Amino acid sequence: MHASVRYYVAELSYSPRYLGDIVKKVTGSTAIAYIHSFVVEKSKSMMMQGNNISETANLLGFEYVHHFSRIFKKITGITPSEFINR
Repeated sequence: MHASVRYYVAELSYSPRYLGDIVKKVTGSTAIAYIHSFVVEKSKSMMMQGNNISETANLLGFEYVHHFSRIFKKITGITPSEFINR
């Protein structure tokens, strides 16, 4: 799983604009916002199953844990650590 539009554009052989238009029409969100929301929801279940933050970020295709943490906090309002400690 990856958190970038670039990855999905390459996998689907779509232009970024076309993918963005399709996602916007179907979900009402931008492609990146939809992808990030999906990834954050997946990460929550992974962490509830016992994966730590680094493992979760890595399994979801993030090169840097801080990038994952920033996206997680932007979507949820809390850090991954705060989520785990709840």
